[in-house]
Amino acid sequence: IIGCADSRAPIEMLFDMRPGDLFVLRNAGNTCASNKGSLIGSAEYSITHLRTKVLVITGHTKCGAVTAAVEAVHNNIDLSSVAGSIGTLLADIIDAAKKAVATIPNATVVEQVQLATKFNVFNTIKKLIQYSDIVYTGVKVEELQLIGAVYNIFSGEIEWLGEHPEIEKLCGREMPMHRWNSTPYNTVQSWDNKSGRSARAVNAIRMMEDGNTRFVTGRWHYKSPTGLDVTPSVIVLGGSEYRVPIEDLFDVDPGRIIVQRVLGSVAGMQERTAFSSIEYSIARWAPPVLLVLVESSSPIIEAAIKQLRGQYLPLAPIRVVLNHVMVSALRAVQQAEKNSTLTSAGQELLITQLATELNCLYSMELLLKSKVVRERVLSGELELHAAIMDSGTGKVRFFGEHPRQMEIMRAAELRAKTYSTGLSATLPREDWGCPFEPLGDDDPALVLPNVDSQSSSPQKSRRGKFATV
Repeated sequence: IIGCADSRAPIEMLFDMRPGDLFVLRNAGNTCASNKGSLIGSAEYSITHLRTKVLVITGHTKCGAVTAAVEAVHNNIDLSSVAGSIGTLLADIIDAAKKAVATIPNATVVEQVQLATKFNVFNTIKKLIQYSDIVYTGVKVEELQLIGAVYNIFSGEIEWLGEHPEIEKLCGREMPMHRWNSTPYNTVQSWDNKSGRSARAVNAIRMMEDGNTRFVTGRWHYKSPTGLDVTPSVIVLGGSEYRVPIEDLFDVDPGRIIVQRVLGSVAGMQERTAFSSIEYSIARWAPPVLLVLVESSSPIIEAAIKQLRGQYLPLAPIRVVLNHVMVSALRAVQQAEKNSTLTSAGQELLITQLATELNCLYSMELLLKSKVVRERVLSGELELHAAIMDSGTGKVRFFGEHPRQMEIMRAAELRAKTYSTGLSATLPREDWGCPFEPLGDDDPALVLPNVDSQSSSPQKSRRGKFATV
């Protein structure tokens, strides 16, 4: 976090973090005045050696440095005449001050300072991308996010500004996942390929749907273990908190599905047990479907939403679970609270629905970072599908593949290619005519195969302009 040196904005306290949770850099006005020096070097160290994925630039209300810059604009002060290095500091903020005064010329100084504070945050984001090749590369390949924020010193509330509005222009490439994460989420009715693309996937999903229908209508029955060697048709990633065995939920014979259960239905980080178990199952049995199953009223989602609303900081083992779910819960809360037409009860229902669906999507996004999963999806051997179980009835609704599946895989392949030699690798700054063109035409085409639903094997697909990584 890059924050202001003002004593009224103590970073660790305002985010309620413990020692070791944050890497904090502070100066007056939360600026980045040079392409060399301790600020840039420290940020690059955090990114390359500590594997930091998020860089937050936070300003605060009633900032003395921003106020001084706005007053300098009003009074036409020559900053070169200001004693010491203070003028140099203000010169780095003056552009934000001038823009704020020009944008709202008839507003009060207080209002102009508030706007200048936000402009200054975005200017710092822009300079970090322009000054540092490491930051530029991290943002460009979607390995790093630069997020703006403003802290209110009176209420203690953080106003999240998001990424720079011109992030694609600054990085010189289209960033579909940035658009996906920064625009309001539409519910699952807009998803495609709900029944599968290949014949094997269609049959596997139909088997699950039929079994779930038997379960819901009370026609399922206990199945005795068998010593027969059965090839699994589906891998199910589900929640440990479910109150029904997943094998019973789909009324399948022993060995027909592989079940990996984790709290919150999130596989977590790569190289951990849950993630590795899924990769092993794919490599060992090559099932046609990997299903992410979430619950409509999960206590893990509920706990994450409560945590967002100020519940006491839980113990470390609980935080590990909630941190993954918090990604979706935060986005759901922010989106639902902007809907002023809903009642309080309606808003709570919407938050739960959005958080549940977004958590399912987030788990799918993590799985697509796996090279094992990506290769099988691209070859047509595997399809990654989503489903939601109604907590009251046990009815499972299948929703198909991630609507941004190709963009996720493209970004993952781009990251793998860029950082093949380490996290200190950088990309050239020329504009890209095609987002993935500079990495060579000899790479495999990144397009989903055209699969005949009546055939179990994928057909070779054409190579398009945007297919190459």
